[in-house]
Amino acid sequence: MLSGNERPHRSSDTAFRVVDGEAVIVSPKEGVVRVLNNVGTSIWQMSDGKKSIKELVEKIVEEFDVERSIALADVSHFVGDLVKAELLQLKE
Repeated sequence: MLSGNERPHRSSDTAFRVVDGEAVIVSPKEGVVRVLNNVGTSIWQMSDGKKSIKELVEKIVEEFDVERSIALADVSHFVGDLVKAELLQLKE
């Protein structure tokens, strides 16, 4: 699990567009298209390298009325998956 202080940002070579509230992401390395749900889209859009994982979690708790511990686990897992796919990068 991530510490929460990392600041995720979108990889510069990743193409995306938000359509009807869902982010459509094209991974050039994998040649895969991903469609994110509304929570994933919110995290994706907030991943600008300025906000920490903790700040993303707070926004998700506010927006989607979820418990903080669940949001932290889910956001950490989701961001970790996107980092492995090289769609996001982390700054300390």
